Amino acid sequence: MQPPSDPFAKLAILATYGRIVTRAKQASDLKPWGLTRRVPDRGSILAEDDLRAFELIPELEDKFLVSSTAVFPAMAATDNISAIAPLLPHISNSTSLHSNAVMNLCRTAMESAARTIWLLSPKDRETRRQRTTSLAGKEWHEQTIYFAHAANLHKGRISPEAETQRAEHAAQSMQYRDIAEASTTIGFDRPTKAIELAGGWIDDNPPAHARQEVAKFGVQQLAQATYCITSSTVHGYKWVHEHVGDDGRGLFNSLADSLAVALVMTESAIALFEAQSAGEVPSNYPRPIYPDRLERTIREWSRAYLDE
Repeated sequence: MQPPSDPFAKLAILATYGRIVTRAKQASDLKPWGLTRRVPDRGSILAEDDLRAFELIPELEDKFLVSSTAVFPAMAATDNISAIAPLLPHISNSTSLHSNAVMNLCRTAMESAARTIWLLSPKDRETRRQRTTSLAGKEWHEQTIYFAHAANLHKGRISPEAETQRAEHAAQSMQYRDIAEASTTIGFDRPTKAIELAGGWIDDNPPAHARQEVAKFGVQQLAQATYCITSSTVHGYKWVHEHVGDDGRGLFNSLADSLAVALVMTESAIALFEAQSAGEVPSNYPRPIYPDRLERTIREWSRAYLDE
């Protein structure tokens, strides 16, 4: 990367990098929430979702089907995005900037956070239940594929007892998959579609803590553009390097945009889950910590779903 000779261009890069570092620090604030699984309070929207789903599909033997399926993608997003700050060196040491790694982490955070938003954003309880059942079925399908590979990998290398246990677990995963797939008419949206829908939902329901930023850049269109770039860095496509140029401006702008989208999506996923998990009687499980800045958004979205 060759720094630009134009002093105004250098100032622009410094300003952009400042925004990147600020957002990375905000992303680090989300890490504690992702370290503890949030179980909905009794009487909350999600607690009722879980109860209704268990009554409808007791064969899945999961009393937290909706909330557990929705919380783990958000937890994964916080872990990915909170790992970015240590990858950002001082601006004077640009050769130590792990730009590809930052882009890749933004991409995975966007994917995971968008999944939680896709699952929980509908105000209709049956739609939320069908979407989470669809994703749960997809998870069990992936697990059966893993077991098939594991069977070949460990053949002749594990005890008969362990092999029996593995086979029973694989058969159970297939059974759950078939039950889940028969219990929903909603298909599983691919990550690109989930990101599009999640971005559009945030545009239509801007979070109170980031309303100005959302109005300024529009999440859906920026998310679709940055997902193209970050997916290309994951796969090592050369067009990204040609696109960003070699003077630093294109690179830092791409990093700033990707991190902005990943941050607002992850914050929105947390806020949406918390909004639907708040009830009058706290659960008997530990309550994870989230940044104070999300409180206004959680309150607003909680009222919006309670009014339905």
